[in-house]
Amino acid sequence: MADESVQYPVSKGFLLIDTKKCSGCMSCMMACTLAHEGGIDLSHARIQIKKNVFGTYPDDDIEQYVCKQCANAPCVDACRFEALTVDPVSGVRIIDAEKCTGCQLCIRACTYSPSRIVYDYDKRIALKCDLCTNTPFWKEEGGVRGKQACIDACSLCAIAFSRDMPETEAGYEVNLRTSLHYARAMFPIDDAGMQSPREALEQAGLRPVGKVAGVYDSAVETDVVTKGEE
Repeated sequence: MADESVQYPVSKGFLLIDTKKCSGCMSCMMACTLAHEGGIDLSHARIQIKKNVFGTYPDDDIEQYVCKQCANAPCVDACRFEALTVDPVSGVRIIDAEKCTGCQLCIRACTYSPSRIVYDYDKRIALKCDLCTNTPFWKEEGGVRGKQACIDACSLCAIAFSRDMPETEAGYEVNLRTSLHYARAMFPIDDAGMQSPREALEQAGLRPVGKVAGVYDSAVETDVVTKGEE
């Protein structure tokens, strides 16, 4: 068993998800498979969305699973064929499809449940998020210096890219609800989802301006501005 205290070069990029803002539309999954596989097959998505029809917001109705580019990377330690390695430049943990034997040891080694590495039963290899480092079916430049297909496709902007590794597990979850368009839609920005529209606007740092009385009318584009936008 590999020493779990061993640390590899830290990845220069991480995906952060607002778990309360995600609607579970699975656009990120479709974009992921289109970029990597050239077609839509959700079972091959490197990011997975789970929807629980019996769950309740904001606790367990929608969950998102994606590789967190762990510092100790037990999946890398578990690979006996050097198919899962750490990119020396970006630090991203990447699977070489040509070297992968499909043994699934990396899947079992992942400390998260469900595993952040998925298995491709067609090609019999393991798949994981590489921050779009290798996207043969997407013309955009990916990786830590480029774009990520899931972020590009998310209409709610519920996924963000960060160059700073979260200090805690909770750091992978962020509040991306403090934007102008979200406040205009009159959605609460608190994690419990119980705020009144006025409180949400104030916490987002927004304020009513002008002569328009209905500051919560989302059809009016000039009635609410961020501080300092005058």
